[in-house]
Amino acid sequence: MIDSCAEKLVHIITTSILEQKIRKTLKDSGVNGFTLFDVRGSGESGFQGGHLEGETNIMFMTVVSKTIYEQLLDNLNFYTRKGHHMMVFTSDVDVMTPSKFDK
Repeated sequence: MIDSCAEKLVHIITTSILEQKIRKTLKDSGVNGFTLFDVRGSGESGFQGGHLEGETNIMFMTVVSKTIYEQLLDNLNFYTRKGHHMMVFTSDVDVMTPSKFDK
């Protein structure tokens, strides 16, 4: 039997201008770790490829407990209500290292 636990996977795609603010939001929400990527793509606002000097699109990826998940989404909603471009999508995941979430 594989030792695992059910958690939430959260992806946050936004502009690099918000990087430090999102990092603070993650920390304030209780997130212990994340992975950060530079990303490009196309959606309802057309191709987003970091076409402005010094501005790119980034994606944070983190796995969190259900308790932290609710707080994190509530805190991220602040940016969408202010009109910032942000796409947040989540899914249920099984994590094979449950000891990272026993805190």
